[in-house]
Amino acid sequence: MKGLLGRPQEDAITVFNSLSWERSALIPLPQGWTGARTEDGPLTVQALGEKPWVRITLAPFASRVLYRADAQPEAPRITNGLPVLENEYLRVEFAADGSLAQVRDKQTQRQWLAGPGNQMQMFRDIPRHFDAWDLDSTHLENPMELTEPAVFDETQSGPLFDSVHYRRKLNNSLLSQTVILEKGSRRITFRTEIDWNESHKLLKVAFPFALHAEEMYNEIQYGFIKRPTHANRQYDKDRFEVCNHKWSAVAEDNRGAALLNDCKYGISGQGASLSLSLLRSPKAPDFRADQGHHSFQYGVYFWDGPLSHSGVVRQGYEMNLEPLCVSGAYPMDSLLSCSGDGIVIDTVKPAENGDGLVIRAYQSMNMTLQGRFRLALPFTAVTETDMPENPIRDVPAGDGSWTADFGPFEVKTFHITGVSFAK
Repeated sequence: MKGLLGRPQEDAITVFNSLSWERSALIPLPQGWTGARTEDGPLTVQALGEKPWVRITLAPFASRVLYRADAQPEAPRITNGLPVLENEYLRVEFAADGSLAQVRDKQTQRQWLAGPGNQMQMFRDIPRHFDAWDLDSTHLENPMELTEPAVFDETQSGPLFDSVHYRRKLNNSLLSQTVILEKGSRRITFRTEIDWNESHKLLKVAFPFALHAEEMYNEIQYGFIKRPTHANRQYDKDRFEVCNHKWSAVAEDNRGAALLNDCKYGISGQGASLSLSLLRSPKAPDFRADQGHHSFQYGVYFWDGPLSHSGVVRQGYEMNLEPLCVSGAYPMDSLLSCSGDGIVIDTVKPAENGDGLVIRAYQSMNMTLQGRFRLALPFTAVTETDMPENPIRDVPAGDGSWTADFGPFEVKTFHITGVSFAK
């Protein structure tokens, strides 16, 4: 692969985008670098912690090369009082315990929160039967007070993002969190470190959104499912905790909010409040289960407009699939792309019969529409198949592209034959 794409090179790194849409991303620079440039010139640099960061735009299934350059990253500034993060879209105010006191939409002048957001909640968690496997609803009757205030170490406002770093004691555990609001973004990211030293406790983080919602949208594989956020029926009451993949959301017809995560899959919804389960501490079968250091991130994303055009699916993917950085210079133009609202290319792999590539895509937002695919490599034919790659029908293709009609949440698999990898 390296021989095809480029060569090893000192003072250069290559950033790969594995997603099927153009994305803008913050990239940490390697140790010893103070700045970076592309073929178009120097990049703006901002420090976060001990690392300098830059932001670049990446085409779908493509790479860009960054070259080492000299720069002086902006130093973090220490501020007195409670921090505030702000960009073109949002103004975020903090409370003394590190929670979010307010998140105001600067375009509509509406408040996004109905109460403290990013609120850490701890419960006594002692299941009746299987310690590690069960979560009983009785934990909701046993909340614990978390009264320690946060210690804010640094706040900075720079050309790429605003950020706040704070530390806080949670019972016997220590939370360290960096909260980031990028310029031009409607997402607040919470990069989290926890030294977890609890016994029979459950830690959740809650966001009560100022929305009217009787259902939440939970992402599952190749789509989402709607579940009630009330307990009117026993069936609903029993679903006090449900699963989600990369995101869950509550929405009105013209706006909404989502709670994103990169590795936490248990969530509960009550009204328009979403609570993500972060950590547990069972004692059987492993007496020290989950004890020690944990590192993860989650985020909240806000939008105006219908859910179908919210971009929440892309936000979930971007939090989970950060660009890949490797040493050396391996430039690659966009290899594959797709247009069509909510269509995601999920898989690109060699065909099971050894001839060509298989591309699998799905419609993620419960809509019927047409998608257009474009492959930069020369090929001879496209065949739609089932998932085991048995042929269904030939797909007309020309000029390196083809179209396909998708139904709501439909998954389609395409077998591309006669693919040439020659330069």
